[in-house]
Amino acid sequence: MNISTKYGSKRRVEFFGNFLIDRWGEPSLKLIDFDLIKRGDLIPEKEQKIWFMKILTVCVEYAKNVHLNSVMLRLQADNIWLTDPQVSFEKLLKRVNETEKINQYFLMGYATAYQLGFRFDDFTTRHREAHHDFWLKKQIH
Repeated sequence: MNISTKYGSKRRVEFFGNFLIDRWGEPSLKLIDFDLIKRGDLIPEKEQKIWFMKILTVCVEYAKNVHLNSVMLRLQADNIWLTDPQVSFEKLLKRVNETEKINQYFLMGYATAYQLGFRFDDFTTRHREAHHDFWLKKQIH
């Protein structure tokens, strides 16, 4: 399902998401796209983190309410290839070009999701075109 902010073009900050409820394997909510956009400018990092955390928290609550076992979040990064299933944020920072916009969003998303209990999943890195997809997973109890 595609989710977006109602009347988003009239709002200062918009959210666009592409979510999948997977009932075939382990019942899970997969957050395939999770994008925050500010009209005409970048969202300040502090505000971006607050919005990201709020929306991600609502997604976890939704998954609990519909009795799913986990929530998976896909984050995209540029020119990063990881082989370790679990990487500390400090190690990750050493491998990232922080000046690239996509990686700034990746780092903010990773740090925020990690605070909420998300961890790298077993099939962490997937190469797609010029980017790498990272899946973070949160088990729901």
